[in-house]
Amino acid sequence: MAGAAMGLAGLAWLVARGRRETAAAQRLARAVALLENSGEALAILDLQGRHRLHNERWAILLNVSPEQLTGVSLSDLLGADQWSPLAEAWNRCLAGAAADLRRAITFPGGRIRSVRLQLRPRRDPGGRVAEVVLVCRDIGADLNAARALADCDERFARFMDHLPGVAYIKDGGGRYLYVNTCFLNLTGREELTQVAGRTDADLWPPDRAYLFQANDRLTLTTGRPQEFTEIYPGPGGETHWRIHKFPIPDAEGRIVSLGGIGVDVTEKLRTEEEMRSALHLLGKRGRELAALNAGLEARVREEVDANRRKDLLMLHQSRLAAMGEMVGNIAHQWRQPLNALNLVLGNLRDAQHFGELTPQLMAAQVARGDEIIQRMSATIDDFRHFFKPDKVREPFDARVVIERAIAMVWDSFAKDCIDLVFQPPPEGTARAMGLPNEYAQAILALLGNAREAVMEGPGGGGRVEVGLSREDGWVVAVIADDGVGVAEDIRERIFEPYFTTKQERGGSGIGLYMAKTIIEQHMQGRIEAERPERGARFCVRVPEA
Repeated sequence: MAGAAMGLAGLAWLVARGRRETAAAQRLARAVALLENSGEALAILDLQGRHRLHNERWAILLNVSPEQLTGVSLSDLLGADQWSPLAEAWNRCLAGAAADLRRAITFPGGRIRSVRLQLRPRRDPGGRVAEVVLVCRDIGADLNAARALADCDERFARFMDHLPGVAYIKDGGGRYLYVNTCFLNLTGREELTQVAGRTDADLWPPDRAYLFQANDRLTLTTGRPQEFTEIYPGPGGETHWRIHKFPIPDAEGRIVSLGGIGVDVTEKLRTEEEMRSALHLLGKRGRELAALNAGLEARVREEVDANRRKDLLMLHQSRLAAMGEMVGNIAHQWRQPLNALNLVLGNLRDAQHFGELTPQLMAAQVARGDEIIQRMSATIDDFRHFFKPDKVREPFDARVVIERAIAMVWDSFAKDCIDLVFQPPPEGTARAMGLPNEYAQAILALLGNAREAVMEGPGGGGRVEVGLSREDGWVVAVIADDGVGVAEDIRERIFEPYFTTKQERGGSGIGLYMAKTIIEQHMQGRIEAERPERGARFCVRVPEA
């Protein structure tokens, strides 16, 4: 019985042992499957750090074949330099605590990898640490992505800080997540931490904060970008900003935050206001100027009419003065015919008194009287036509007109012992275009001025020369005298109306003015005063016909 009992006990032990080995085999199979199907590099190490199990990823990372790893310790593979920083974490794991560390490790073959090592203790049924599970993850790509993200954030911050305006991002509750340097300066803060997490109510006066938040709500409610002009208080006074606010959605399209970008439009608005004020003032000045112009046109017309009346009056005065002189010339030219006519009548009276009046004598004396009367009548006709004003410009022979003018003043020049010399060109070679009678009046005025200048000279008598020629499309008449001449200080004034140096002799000062008006305004010519060594010389140019 005892042997049978021992046999049954041994059989039970064998059965239990087989079950344990089967369970262990199953656990091992599950561990191997876990290792091979994991996306990480995995290894199971004994308490001396020797490899019991591992997957292919861990072998590739260590640059060895999977077969070469079994039974090899991790410290031998990495070397003392690389194992030393891991020793503390290993010992902590053997003591029963998990270890997690990130560092750059130089693996066999010289490859440097940034990895995350996780060491987890595995315990036996008795609770003792039996082995260590090592998980290794290559975090180089994650670190590169993190660095790239940090660089991107830094570049974004630098970019936003160089914007010529404010920029910020708020969360859905209106709390600031990011602001650029310009916005910090606007708030009077120096660091982002002084603004981050705060709302407009924390940064601005209540009335301003309310408006800013209302604009935010409108932007988030409509889901579309909006533009607002917002006024921010500051130490230097209020500034106006044109703010473009826009909703920011997340990856699923839900609006979770709000962005704002703005530019300072204070100067622009001030300039626009100044321009509006200037335009208003300009419009007011324009209306005033229009009213002034309306009155000015009337005044100009009045002045033009007044000047025209003045010119006509001066022309009339000039003609009256010329007529007065002509009457003297007529009287001088009629004096001899009248004496001759008186002699005829005296002869007839004496002949009758002495009984000597025969029919033949009567007829001869009557014929003589008729001749004298016809001559006197012709003189009157010459002067009557001379003062008849011209209305239409026409070609005329300047030589003929000048000869007529000279004939009218010849006797007065001779009476004053003044030689009047005319040097005419060949007949028909000095044809001009203009108003012949007015041209003659201008020549008469210049002859009268020359006569006065000669008479002012010492000793009495003198000489006046008249020349006529053609020159580059002009008919040029020159009147020169050897009188007192024209002083340099009054040379520019001699053509002014009523300017005269002969007040004591009854000079009116309108003769030269009217001569200039006739030649330059009525006949489109030119008249100039020259100062030779002796006397004066006037040059008159009128267009050639």
